[in-house]
Amino acid sequence: MKKVTFYIGLNDKDSHKQEIETIAAYKVVNNLICDYFGGGTILNAAGIWRSAGSVDFEAENTFKIEVLNFCDSDKEFDHKVMEFCSVAKKVLNQEAIAVTEEVINSMLV
Repeated sequence: MKKVTFYIGLNDKDSHKQEIETIAAYKVVNNLICDYFGGGTILNAAGIWRSAGSVDFEAENTFKIEVLNFCDSDKEFDHKVMEFCSVAKKVLNQEAIAVTEEVINSMLV
């Protein structure tokens, strides 16, 4: 089974400031996660990064989202991951979303 983790910072890619309030962004991401994957776990985190060509680090509110693939084929799931990222990047005006993927043993009990 695959587990995918998304890291989505909330700073706008153009202004480098948070333009969408955290609660409003949470609602958007929550709806997208439910639409694409049927559910997942969203955690609040403190992200830090350095943009290309800069010596300064920027802090930003970040969502860490974990999704387990219980139903789809790997190909279908991978397609949903890419679509989710494309839509989330557009809606939240993000340059990129970090995505990690693991093969895990998991079950619903």
